[in-house]
Amino acid sequence: MAVPSDAHLLAFGRLIHAFAKVESGIKFTLAGAMQIHLANTDVIFARSNPAAFTNTVQSLARINLEKEPAEAFCQIVTSWYGHAPLRNHIAHSTWSNADRVGALKPNHVRTNGGKAKWPGAEDGALSFTASEVEAAAYDLHLINERLKKFTHESGLHEVVTELLGAPRPVD
Repeated sequence: MAVPSDAHLLAFGRLIHAFAKVESGIKFTLAGAMQIHLANTDVIFARSNPAAFTNTVQSLARINLEKEPAEAFCQIVTSWYGHAPLRNHIAHSTWSNADRVGALKPNHVRTNGGKAKWPGAEDGALSFTASEVEAAAYDLHLINERLKKFTHESGLHEVVTELLGAPRPVD
């Protein structure tokens, strides 16, 4: 079992942070689309995995926004979701040396169809260099910039900001 290099660990942290930052921005934008306090989107998605989050956000966007802005927002969400597998590997796998120089591969198990498989065990398994993980983290940064631009240009930023001034919902 390899010990991830400092470069890998730094890249892992950047990717996890960037993934969460976009996720928070998606909740912020959806709160504006639904015209609800941001605390409500936090509660709605508190126990949601990335696949369920993506499907629910896209459904709610299509209900609460006009067609063109809804599709633009859904494209941003889809781009974010494309990084979920790597994020999940970082969060839930141990890592070992890969066939490629400077690359590590995630070790995990899948239990589809009642059969356990260890996809990282075979030769040529999915692997990542630190710079590949950094590139994915940077792509998430760019997705976040697109999301911020969309939220401002659509006027949803002002909606959420105004709603944040309202009393927070309480139980």
